[in-house]
Amino acid sequence: MSDVVKSTKDVLAFLSEEGRKVKKSKLYADIKSGLLRKQPDGTFSESEVLAYAESLPVMAVPKKDSEQLKELAARRQLATIHKLEEETSRIQFRAEVERGKYIPRENLELELASRGVVLGSGIRQAVEMNVLDLIHLVGGNPRKSQEFLERFEAMLDEALNEYSSVLEFEVTYSDEIADATGTRG
Repeated sequence: MSDVVKSTKDVLAFLSEEGRKVKKSKLYADIKSGLLRKQPDGTFSESEVLAYAESLPVMAVPKKDSEQLKELAARRQLATIHKLEEETSRIQFRAEVERGKYIPRENLELELASRGVVLGSGIRQAVEMNVLDLIHLVGGNPRKSQEFLERFEAMLDEALNEYSSVLEFEVTYSDEIADATGTRG
């Protein structure tokens, strides 16, 4: 807006853009009563038009502010959509957990630790049960170390195959082991 508003028609257009509610007849009555002063050349001072606008009721959001409000509404809508998607994702995940698709990390870690114990026990047991065969196999002869390694690899493969298969087992912790690992409640 320049320093002056040229006509009453321009004043009406400006007031409308500012979201102010005024009819043409009211504007003319306010000019006549001196509420809005007209300059001798028929123009209106910008500062007086702004002051007059403040005295009028707001009928709508001014056009210059409406773009900002549209952007704000769009951001709010996107945030709401994102929040709903996150909530939906959490609900779906909880349902999948209930169906057994996922297990809590604590249970997984306990399962892996238990399987590790079983694997270690299986390897130790295999070597202990076959120690005489291993000694006999190499005959105390270092030249037969390759035969020993081949036999050990076969036993290890067997133990690892058992480890990787789906097994049900029970692990019982003694008080000493529970104290040492910190798993005691």
